[in-house]
Amino acid sequence: MVGVLSGQHTMLALMGKGVFRAGHLRLPWKGTELDLALYAVGKPKRSWREGVFTCEITLEGDLEQPARVEADSKELIAAVERYLSEELERVFRVTAAAGADVFEVGRDAIRAFRSYDSWRAYGFSQRLKDAAPVFSVKVKLSHSPRDPALE
Repeated sequence: MVGVLSGQHTMLALMGKGVFRAGHLRLPWKGTELDLALYAVGKPKRSWREGVFTCEITLEGDLEQPARVEADSKELIAAVERYLSEELERVFRVTAAAGADVFEVGRDAIRAFRSYDSWRAYGFSQRLKDAAPVFSVKVKLSHSPRDPALE
């Protein structure tokens, strides 16, 4: 084994695969850290086109301690979306470079081939290593969908 994904990196991979439901994320924020509860909103839109993997993810989130955060919601949402997109891309690049398809991109890419031989000739493993990942994350901050008493 080349390395081990942290719990947060595993959660990001699950988001990109489309099997993430809910989890907690800690992200850097102006010299401190923020804790968010995140919930999937539908499945991500994924595609593979000649060396480019595109993945659009929509999430709903709750700030765990909103009173501590001095920011307007637009600034906070933009920071969360940027952080998640960048981290997803980083995890994709690191795992692909190690020869692992943790985002299961091959499941999407193989559909364009009529035979296993043409798939093998395509050399997906190497193409994945050279791929350009494009992650777009949209986050809506709200009260907890799991606990209506917080509303």
